[in-house]
Amino acid sequence: MTVTFTLATFRFMPRVLFFILFFFFSPFFALFASLHVADFVFITEPRVVNLGEISEEIIFQSQDSAGNSVSPDEIVDLEFLSTSATGNFLNASGGAVSTVMNSNWKNRTFYYRDSTVGIYTLTVKAIGRTSGKSWEANQKITISEIDSAAPSLPPSSPPSSGGANTSSSSEPLKIRAFAGGDRTVVAGSNAEFSGKAAGVKGELLDNARFWWNFGNGETREGRVVNYSFSIPGHYTVGLHVSSGEYADSDYIAVDIIPNQLAVADVVMGDKGYVKLRNNGPVEVDIGGWFLEDAMGKSFTVPLRTVIGSKSEIAFSNITTGILYREPPFVRVRYQNLSTALVWEGKALITAAAGVSGNSTAAVANSLSSAPASPKKEVMRDIKEDGVEVEIAEIPESDKQNTESAAITKSDVSFSPFIFFAAAAALGLTAAAGFLFIRRG
Repeated sequence: MTVTFTLATFRFMPRVLFFILFFFFSPFFALFASLHVADFVFITEPRVVNLGEISEEIIFQSQDSAGNSVSPDEIVDLEFLSTSATGNFLNASGGAVSTVMNSNWKNRTFYYRDSTVGIYTLTVKAIGRTSGKSWEANQKITISEIDSAAPSLPPSSPPSSGGANTSSSSEPLKIRAFAGGDRTVVAGSNAEFSGKAAGVKGELLDNARFWWNFGNGETREGRVVNYSFSIPGHYTVGLHVSSGEYADSDYIAVDIIPNQLAVADVVMGDKGYVKLRNNGPVEVDIGGWFLEDAMGKSFTVPLRTVIGSKSEIAFSNITTGILYREPPFVRVRYQNLSTALVWEGKALITAAAGVSGNSTAAVANSLSSAPASPKKEVMRDIKEDGVEVEIAEIPESDKQNTESAAITKSDVSFSPFIFFAAAAALGLTAAAGFLFIRRG
């Protein structure tokens, strides 16, 4: 059978080519559009919160045009607003909420507290730091009067026996204690507990005595205290407030979950750093913790240093003053000096000039826990991406692990843009072929 192409046949080629390209490219255009953030929305129900107490978690999410959660792929700056002048946006530890959303996050969690009764609108404004795009999410919140059925305790100081105190157990309370809301905290993380006391007319009392019982045998005194639980568990924390001959108590539930912090990367020398990763579901306040190297040099992490959930932070060696001498070793200690993490490497990479992020990470992430072999590789200088680096004494037993990890690190992850580019190249090739045939 012979197939003959005439000039009339080729007249229909542009239309045919158009439909071919249209049906071929349509899925990629749809996929490309779905990868971008279309809106920020609240995914938790509107909260009803008692006056002066911390709300349950409030979560908003970045979503695509189909309503699926998607990370913004750029750092997003946030602004938290309330129609109430007395509202406070808080993190899980009771401190001020962070106003930055990382590029790989899909959800952001915050808490809210207000000292004025009413129904208010919470607004979160988001602006992409690279694209400049802006989004806005709104939700109502109700601040209600506090239930008067709170338990009471005897006053912290018994009334004088001179007969001045004639109150009975049936007499209404003259003061109220507010311990805040229930929360989840990582073991070893610093948590701020902030209490309040109100008089019979709801006015705040500044001269009351605040006494905290953390339910584990430890206590603190003060309206605002910082405390760190060392053992995971479910604790009932009590705030006991007294003023004169009157007293009241309030209780909150505090869940302490295991520490899921890890040392993600370590690089020696002037251009080096210690990178910590939080694999847990809530942020971790590591303020007051210590970073220590093999020489015993240590660095105290500044207070209120927070690592978000599923996030990383890095401390430069220039800032910390550690990791300038072998062997590569990092110990992370809690505030009480007990050990939280230990990282001990078998391979070492240092940067003589600028550090090449990819090549450095490939070696740094390949550290093996296998015992060192007496056979060593001779030190040598190499250049990668114009950066001179020094590989120092890698044990023979670790070479195979290092090479394997380096290959894994360099694997190309799936990206729809690769297929999109391939499709575009195919379309251009088809168009060029059609023009060539017509001219022929």
